[in-house]
Amino acid sequence: MALYRLAEDGYIVRTTDNALIPPDPRNSDYQSFLAWSQANTPDPIPKQDLGAVAAEARYLAEVSGILLGGAPILTDRESQGLINGAVALAQINPAILIRFKTATNDFVTLDAQAIFAIGVAVGTHVQNCFARESQVATEIQTNVLATEAQVRARFADLMTPSIGGTP
Repeated sequence: MALYRLAEDGYIVRTTDNALIPPDPRNSDYQSFLAWSQANTPDPIPKQDLGAVAAEARYLAEVSGILLGGAPILTDRESQGLINGAVALAQINPAILIRFKTATNDFVTLDAQAIFAIGVAVGTHVQNCFARESQVATEIQTNVLATEAQVRARFADLMTPSIGGTP
């Protein structure tokens, strides 16, 4: 283990005491790191930490919502469960009309086909989020991704900021 390891946003961690050193040339600890790094290499950001970042980014993307035909659909875990229940009910009774509360707190009446479309769209979104996390895990292990910012950026296209996601 090296005396220093890399952290996010250019910060350095001194491994002897876990001190977080800002990348400020006026900081004496940073100056010590720069001198040390002339003959040494700091340890990279721990991959398990990046795996946790990927899991958090996947979750945030998963629950950020989707747009279906321009209509916002919530995809938080509770909404996923309610949508799955509505899909199951529509499978049992294809003639049912379901009162559905939208992301804008309006109520609409949906037939089975509309519920199926919502269920497929939400399920596809959730699976795309998990598939991306799997890809990102491989990219972390093969050193394609080495920073928190790189990991988070891989999920940006799965976010729906207008509904609740933050890229």
